[in-house]
Amino acid sequence: MEKFLRKRIIAPQKTRLALVGVIAFFVFAVASPALADDAYLGLQYASGIGLPSEDIRLAVAGFVRSCMGFLGLYLVLRIMWGGFLMMTHGGDEEARAAAMATIKNAAIGMMIVMSSASLTKFVVDAVTNAAGNSF
Repeated sequence: MEKFLRKRIIAPQKTRLALVGVIAFFVFAVASPALADDAYLGLQYASGIGLPSEDIRLAVAGFVRSCMGFLGLYLVLRIMWGGFLMMTHGGDEEARAAAMATIKNAAIGMMIVMSSASLTKFVVDAVTNAAGNSF
């Protein structure tokens, strides 16, 4: 069963991951400089094309929250995958150990993500309150 999973599921996933990485590289590294040829990039230009005029800190905070949300979703899916592997191990102790390791590592990752999010929020709130600003 594990040999089947490695041959049919894990190997194509690595290929897909490599393909996504190559596409992302070309989108962000090759296409972005082509969009930067316009010489006038002032604030009036940004508001004229419909870009938001919000604070950059809020935009970055929203991006970080989105990334952490996707990371949490990924870790939940990893826990579910480990549960699937656990249910289908068929008495093979190595497959059972691999499934348990998957679940354990995903749970540890989830704890790290949640604790880093709460610690970051605490530090940002403490710094902004000490400075007298509201963020």
